[in-house]
Amino acid sequence: YEAIKYYYVRHQQQQRQHTSLEKGTEDEELESEGEESEPEGEESESEGEESESEGEESESEGEESESEGEESESEGEESESESEGEGEESESEGEGEESEGEGEESESEGEEYESEGEESKGGDMLN
Repeated sequence: YEAIKYYYVRHQQQQRQHTSLEKGTEDEELESEGEESEPEGEESESEGEESESEGEESESEGEESESEGEESESEGEESESESEGEGEESESEGEGEESEGEGEESESEGEEYESEGEESKGGDMLN
């Protein structure tokens, strides 16, 4: 049963990453899925070592999505919505540093150029 749940969570994470790759406009869906996965994350804590390997996986996912965000900067507004969706996703996966950057993004949403500058700063911090 635990193994099934573990693979289900993994599959859901991959699906979420897939949708964010294809369409930045689906960030609302990503948000709702992110909230769903939070209680799952708490459940998986009781699974012990399994959940640890899950955490390491999600870290590499975070780094992948970072390069995605930098690629899509040239796409203008799309990159904003994409990176926001991914930021909220990473919160539920327990990556604190990424979610901080997300906060700065939303503050300066009005000024697109500023938010893009802060995005790249956050990327440097993570790497």
